Amino acid sequence: MKDRRARQTYQKTRVQTANPAGLVLMLYQGGVDNLAAAERALGDDGEMFHRALKRAQDIIVELMISLDTSGDGDFAANLMRLYEYMHHRLVRANVENDLEIVVEIRGILEELLEAWREAARGSRGEEAEDAPVDVRA
Repeated sequence: MKDRRARQTYQKTRVQTANPAGLVLMLYQGGVDNLAAAERALGDDGEMFHRALKRAQDIIVELMISLDTSGDGDFAANLMRLYEYMHHRLVRANVENDLEIVVEIRGILEELLEAWREAARGSRGEEAEDAPVDVRA
């Protein structure tokens, strides 16, 4: 119990002190981690499968909410469509217990995570933080 509280305090502090790019990285990593957990749980622990998918869905919603669509260009609009697609597919995976969809969306999130890491490295001129984030707490 004490370890869990310490982890929650650490996570809260980490989120509160992160820059916007760091928050996006944390969200993507959390999505990947939860989808990996769902993959491991399917067939063995249906409740865990659904909880992990729900957390991944919530992360996608947070990415959608935080997306700045006020600028010109198609980047944000295209990213929003991708987030909508992923969310729709995860809802379907949750209803149908579909592992293929989970694997598909995890792959997309892994690609986005790597792209954001590269962007963060380029903009800061240094290594982006690669430590995984436990968003289950």
